[in-house]
Amino acid sequence: MTGTADMNLTPSLGEARALARSYDVVPLYAEFIGDLETPISAVLRFAEEDTVFLLESAEAAERFGRYSFLGFDPKRTLSYRNGVFTVVDSDGVREVPAADPFRGLAEIVGQKSVAPLPNLPAFVGGAVGFFSYDAVRYLEKLPAELAPPDDLGVPEALFAVTDTLVVFDHLRHKVLVVSLVDAAGLRDVEGEGFTAAYRRAADDIRRVAERLAAPLTRRAPGFGGGSFEVSSNFTKEGYEKAVERAKEYIRAGDAFQVVPSQRFSAEVGELDPLLLYRGLRTVNPSPYMTYLKMGDLALVGASPEPLVRVEGRRVMTRPVAGTRWRGGTVEEDAILAEELLADEKERAEHVMLVDLGRNDLGRVSEVGSVELAGFME
Repeated sequence: MTGTADMNLTPSLGEARALARSYDVVPLYAEFIGDLETPISAVLRFAEEDTVFLLESAEAAERFGRYSFLGFDPKRTLSYRNGVFTVVDSDGVREVPAADPFRGLAEIVGQKSVAPLPNLPAFVGGAVGFFSYDAVRYLEKLPAELAPPDDLGVPEALFAVTDTLVVFDHLRHKVLVVSLVDAAGLRDVEGEGFTAAYRRAADDIRRVAERLAAPLTRRAPGFGGGSFEVSSNFTKEGYEKAVERAKEYIRAGDAFQVVPSQRFSAEVGELDPLLLYRGLRTVNPSPYMTYLKMGDLALVGASPEPLVRVEGRRVMTRPVAGTRWRGGTVEEDAILAEELLADEKERAEHVMLVDLGRNDLGRVSEVGSVELAGFME
């Protein structure tokens, strides 16, 4: 990345003031040539931070693969367990009771309008994290006595709220450092309060840009070798019984689909989670990839589909069901695609998940507004 001595900020202070009259938050950014920096090399520069996340696409030519996002040092973290959010920020640590973690997160983080700027993606900061699978119990009525034991100790929800972000624009081969100027609490955007907020954001951009431009001193993590055993939380017999029980539920009409998932675990010693992520993105490059480290917890993931995408007041889901492996040639891909479309079982699964997705959207959408934009593609 080029040096920061001649760093140009967009928008200017005057332009930012004008935007702040209409929006709560104004993104401030500096742009650099990024042909020598990669998302992984950038993560290495911030790997010692307590909280680091990387959201990227390994298929840069895809529609949703233009940007990668790197964040660290959040202004606030939120962890949810047993009906209580633990909030850590500059004011210290506090607990906020919340019977509904979804509403609770929205109330704590708040909702602010962000000024749209050319050359910036829709996401320029905010809450990054997860709701665990067990959070479904706050959406659906499920018998509490059948809840699985909490044997991992993972929070039901965990989020980092960031206002400074590194954005990789793979299309333009640029690196952008973005920091948010929050004008929501200011009485007058013409006064010194807004000027100070603008300068704080500029200082944050400069500090991050200097770290990106400095020589990389940390080596990429390696694996020391050796073997390890992988174990499942199911025995073979137990898994087969779970499958038979699921089939009984389906025959009885109590369920459309059941996923008797397995959790595999292994003792691997001091394995750096970034190494695990690098391995995952190598063997399974996907449009939606995640690396998240918050304290002692690390999460890595790769998915071919977005579960839900929200832009403005439009919500989209893209269920993927019915699959084949990729062929070695374009011709082989075409043959496999025809085979997939002719498979009755695969077609039935796809139709079922599309219907379920349509029903889920219908629960939160205006009546009659849900439409099927693509099918069996």
